[in-house]
Amino acid sequence: MTTDEASEILNKVYEDKMPGHTEHTQCFVHPNCIHPTAITCVGCPNMIPKNYLLISVSNELKRRVGILKYTVKSSIACRERAWINKLLILLQEATNTFGIEYTKTFVDYENLLLDIAEAYHNQHGLLK
Repeated sequence: MTTDEASEILNKVYEDKMPGHTEHTQCFVHPNCIHPTAITCVGCPNMIPKNYLLISVSNELKRRVGILKYTVKSSIACRERAWINKLLILLQEATNTFGIEYTKTFVDYENLLLDIAEAYHNQHGLLK
């Protein structure tokens, strides 16, 4: 990539002209997404998160925890636990970067952790 090409991409990102699939993200390779059928950009190496990605991560965690809480299938529980762990890693990275006070403005940690603990407790028979 030439310096001019890199500069053009950075300008497009700055101008919010490289949208990702997930709200509040940009895509480094837009419009040539490497996962065009994906619903979310979480975990994609070409995702450029905006600070509001924390809202999306929080919402996705709530959704995944809800699925985990009520599933009776071990395969679904395993999948949801893997997603929850990935999302918690992203949340930890954001906390390390921006600080706990900043991330707390987007994420209700107390209730989130209680919900996760309850979902895991409800799944004790499916844990493998």
